[in-house]
Order: sequence, then structure tokens, then C-alpha cells
Amino acid sequence: MIATQFNFKKTLKIVLCLLLLLITNTLYAETVNGEETPSPSATNDDPEKGGLTELSRILDPAQRQFMGGQLSYWFKDYSGALKAWQPLAEEGHAPSQATLGWLYHRGLGVEKSYQHAVKWYRLAADQDYVVAQHNLGIMYENGWGVEQSYTEALKWYLIGAEKAYGNSLFNLGLFYLNGLGVEKDQDKAIHLLKSAHQMKVDEAAAVLQPLGVTVEVEKPISHNPQPIRHRIGRPNDSDTTTDE
Repeated sequence: MIATQFNFKKTLKIVLCLLLLLITNTLYAETVNGEETPSPSATNDDPEKGGLTELSRILDPAQRQFMGGQLSYWFKDYSGALKAWQPLAEEGHAPSQATLGWLYHRGLGVEKSYQHAVKWYRLAADQDYVVAQHNLGIMYENGWGVEQSYTEALKWYLIGAEKAYGNSLFNLGLFYLNGLGVEKDQDKAIHLLKSAHQMKVDEAAAVLQPLGVTVEVEKPISHNPQPIRHRIGRPNDSDTTTDE
């Protein structure tokens, strides 16, 4: 009878946290017993750039706290996500800065503020964090929290595209298709959109089809929090997004 008084989502969240803790302890024990040594190439301390092993990421306190924020986000506990990410962001943790910017961008757990979103995106972008760099492009394209500038948006999309970031490839393709900040170039647009599709940006197929290009559509894996991207044309201030 007592168990029925608990909210199902909170109970499931507790179970997942315990499972994560169990996995962490198990992996740690296996590492110590096996005397695992780091790969010679694992010299970059940024967990989002592949420098740390999956085990190191799980054992890192900041990464565990960040993952806890993600878990809260998945359960739509945005205040819990904010509580986890805010101190990390203030300490300079780029993924937390980017996701904190996302909360302000969408008004999740906080009052919506494009200015605050830009602030946190920029801090993460200065650390070469590609999601934040892409989202800065979005802000400049639409004039959200900054002066509208296709040129500045193009700069950030190019940075993301050079890193093979699917969302940036997609938006850059739309820029070339529509002549936003650059001369129209359909061939280049198609190339970029096809590259975006290969990076699991499923919307690219819908844009390519009217151009006479057919690609196979696969349902992409969902990740949260979501970076944003848009379809052809400049989105309005309703900030409509398409989830990945």
C-alpha cells in the first residue's frame, strides 16, 4: 500500500539512478582488478571530444553530475536539470553551459531569455563545443538575443559543418539552397544536405526530394537535450523546432 503513494516517474528515476550507480561500481571494480591502462591516444580531457574512455566519463564527478541533469531532463524535471547543470556551467563545464543555454532558450525550468541563452552558448562555443556553436548560428540567423546576421550565422554553421555536425550541415545546406548570406548554389546545397542525411538528420530527405534526390530514410536515434534546426525559410519567433 505504501509503494502506491509514490509517483511512478519518481520511482523509475530512483531505479535508474541505482542502476547507474551499480554499473559505475561494477565497471570501477573491473578496471581496478584488470589493471586497465589508458589508451595512448586518450590524452584529451574533454569527454565530449573522445579524449576520455567511457569508463573515465562515468567515474568523473562532473560527468556523473551532468548525466544526472540529463536524467532529470528526460523526466521533464527541468528544475532538477537546472540544479545539476548550473554549478557545472559556472565552473566552465562546456556541455553544461550549452545545455543551460538550451533551458533558457526554450524557457524550461527558467524564464525564457534569449540573452541568457546566447551568453551560455557563447561560453561553451569559446571552448569549441560544437552544439553551442551551432546554436549560436541559430540565434544569429533569427536575431534571438543578438542582432540578426546571416553572415555571423554562416560563420558558426561553417564551423559545425567542418566538424561533420549534422545539424550544421543541414542548416548550411539550406543557406546555399535559399541564398542566405551566400550566393545560391544548388549543387553545393545538395552535397551538404546529403552529408547531413548521412549524419542521421532525417529532415534532409524531405528537402532533397523536391530537388530530384531520393535517399533512404531511417528513423534517427533520439537524444536529449536537443540542438535545434529548421526547414527551408526563416522560422518565426515562435521558435518552432524539429527534434532529432
